[in-house]
Amino acid sequence: QEAENSELRIQNTESPWSFVRGVVADLVQVGVENAVAIDVALAELAQAIVLEGNRESARALALTASDITGRAAVLATAIEPGEALPATELTAEMVQGVRVIARADKLVECPAAYRPLITQLLGRTFVVRSLEDALRLKVKAPAGTRIVTQAGELIDEHGAIAFGPPTRGGSATGLVSRKSQLHAARIDLAVLDQLIADAQRETMHLKREVERHEQAVRDLFEAGKALAQRAATNRALVQSLTDRADRQKQHKSSAEAGLAEKDKLCQA
Repeated sequence: QEAENSELRIQNTESPWSFVRGVVADLVQVGVENAVAIDVALAELAQAIVLEGNRESARALALTASDITGRAAVLATAIEPGEALPATELTAEMVQGVRVIARADKLVECPAAYRPLITQLLGRTFVVRSLEDALRLKVKAPAGTRIVTQAGELIDEHGAIAFGPPTRGGSATGLVSRKSQLHAARIDLAVLDQLIADAQRETMHLKREVERHEQAVRDLFEAGKALAQRAATNRALVQSLTDRADRQKQHKSSAEAGLAEKDKLCQA
């Protein structure tokens, strides 16, 4: 308790704006397939200012910002025990025959420090596939349950059904969707960058292989030329030896004919 009081005293001596951590949409990450549903579930609270502290911190910020133009909402990360609303749980009987995706807060990724706040905002909202599923679940769900479809239709805690385009010129209900789309686009770009890098590495590898094979072909061509020259030289040598042998044969024949003539003269 003393540590908490000390922290509060420190906060009271600093500007409340120094404890601002962004708006709700900045602190959450949602898959693109469920982003519209979370946008609708949060509605204007998607752009509510998130303040690290308790209700007194939020009050101090509201007092210092009383002269700002336009409207603003402030949410404190520290939730008073008496103010915390329990998250809704559905039984197996309640979800039977209903295509429930999940409770909305469980579809949201966020830093652990903001999980209690996100559970407070979305812990009584469920995301389902279609409006038909939403109507079927609303009959069986506990009182105060809100149900939103992936397309953005909403049945609120009073039973009112909201439908139509979830965003209208400049409203905050598209912040989560836009952030999710940007996040998905960055992932796609990262994947494409990796594919390009892999393709470039493969291209370089193939280029080196082509150069290696071309060099091998050139080496074989040069070796072939050398062999052809050697073969030509050997053919010329064989022809020279053949001619020499023919001349020696002729010389031998002439010598033998001369000896034969001399033998005849001696006998006569």
